[in-house]
This record gives sequence, C-alpha cells and structure tokens, in this order.
Amino acid sequence: MPSVVAPRLASRRMRIWSTEEEAKRLAARFAHVNRSGFAREYKMPGGPEMIYQHLQAMRPISMEAAIVYARGFGVRLSEISPRLAKVAMNALGVERIEPDDRFAALHRLPEEAQAAILVLAHSILGRQVRKRAPA
Repeated sequence: MPSVVAPRLASRRMRIWSTEEEAKRLAARFAHVNRSGFAREYKMPGGPEMIYQHLQAMRPISMEAAIVYARGFGVRLSEISPRLAKVAMNALGVERIEPDDRFAALHRLPEEAQAAILVLAHSILGRQVRKRAPA
C-alpha cells in the first residue's frame, strides 16, 4: 500500500471515536451555529433534522454528511470522524499523507480529497508525492 496518515496523524495512530464521541465533538462545533442555516448553505442531506440526529448520537454520521461538515467548518475529515477518514483512506489504498511544499495548500481540503489528489499526482509523476503539514 502506498505511503500517503494525515499530517497531524502521521506520528500517532488514529483513535476511532464512538458515535457518542463524534456527536459530542460535532455539538461543540455547532455551539453558536444555526443548524437550519448550515444545512441550507452547505446542502446537508436530511437538512437540520439530520444534523440534530447526529448531534444527539441518534444516528451515526454518514460519509456524505461528514464531508459536508468538514467543508462547512473548514476542517479535515478526521476532525469530524476519524472512523470515516480511515474508511476513505482505505478505499483509496493509502496509509499515510506525508509533507511536501508543492502541496501545502491541500491541508484545507477534506482528508479524502487530499488523499485522492496525492494518489493522482503520484500516478501522473510516477513517484511518491508527499504532503507537508501547514506551517
């Protein structure tokens, strides 16, 4: 498997959170955010009702919803759900994302997008592409 863990995860194993832990951390992000406005602006599948179910741990966060949350809050997928970040990286066949100046701006994208871009760059360049953590 190519070596492509996210910058801050490279030095340690990613701990998978329970549905309740994901909900608690997501609720902290929504502390001063209007759920209806967020759902409308970022086109959340299921709307504010689905956000409520995620915040109450009534339903686990789906990949589609996690991507919306990551984009909306401007964070990595692993900061919303390490479980789903691991699924995405496994699906792409990568284990690590390592630093490289040429791809420094990638840190603003969801983790699965980062991995996909690095894998594509690797296939085009014919060698391992490494990603640098933001300075």
